[in-house]
Amino acid sequence: MLTQKLVFAIEPAVDLRYNLSWAFGGFFDLLPKRLGNNEALDACVSALVSAHADFCTNQGQLTTHALSKHSLALNILRDHLDDPVKARAADTLCAVMVLLMGQIVEGLFNPKIQFSAKEWEILADNDLDPQTLEGRLMRCLGRVPIMLLRARTIHRGEQRHLELIQEARAQHHIMSNLTTEIRKLMDTSEQRIPSGSKYKMSLFHIHAHYQRLYGLAITFAILLNRLVRSFDKDDACLSEEMERLSKEAIDLAEKAACYRPLGASWVSLCLRTAQVATENHELKTELDKAMTDYARDFPRMDMVSPASHLESLFSNKHLGDSKSTVTWSSDISQQILLS
Repeated sequence: MLTQKLVFAIEPAVDLRYNLSWAFGGFFDLLPKRLGNNEALDACVSALVSAHADFCTNQGQLTTHALSKHSLALNILRDHLDDPVKARAADTLCAVMVLLMGQIVEGLFNPKIQFSAKEWEILADNDLDPQTLEGRLMRCLGRVPIMLLRARTIHRGEQRHLELIQEARAQHHIMSNLTTEIRKLMDTSEQRIPSGSKYKMSLFHIHAHYQRLYGLAITFAILLNRLVRSFDKDDACLSEEMERLSKEAIDLAEKAACYRPLGASWVSLCLRTAQVATENHELKTELDKAMTDYARDFPRMDMVSPASHLESLFSNKHLGDSKSTVTWSSDISQQILLS
């Protein structure tokens, strides 16, 4: 029964708007054959499909039954992790992944989640094919927190500071080119969709894939833009780019609405980053309006605290000052991995 419920939530025929595999990655496609062998994994999957069913039928509101299952899954998983043998089991790791799947992206907006410079280097030098769009995005983004951590230990005018500026500009250039490349692929896929097509058609899957990838590219381009601007706040080209990217985020949110809620869950990340990063008050208002609209899809999600952390991050304009208190938390994008 549990296997059937999971398959129902991840099979390709399921509408992209509610498909767990599409929203959180192909990792879920490997889970059905692992069920029945590990109590923790079964409990976590049961909690997930219960929460998913509530989400689809109750407009994002979870029932007491679903919350109870989540609590039970946490307790069982804790027992497995306390057992030296069970903690090393592959299925126990899968159970952890199931519960964390919806929280990995939280790190960028949660100051309580921190990675060290070494851990960021490991993430940046990931196993994704460096020739793919996803691999190139991941490697570029992975350098950002490393650069921010380095910025905290140097002073303006030092040779290391000048080298950091050059590296930041280089990564910004790479991301700008990558964003343009993905935009072209997204536009091409959109033109191929005939009128009257259904959501489950393969052409929609291709379009949704590039649309999500483009949204993530915009998000990362905004982060790099702000990083470079922290070194040269008078660069007019960077200001113009920020305004353009913010407008792109708004436009993309409108176009992605057909895949709401789960199929467009990445939109909030894009809007949130743009809203905090841009200094254009009119755009801030438009972005805030779009964020409020998308927040209705996930009524239990806290949008205030994450935005506050990003605001704190971006407000540290003098990254090369020894008194800087810049922190960079760990929300590297699971979304890239599932794209």
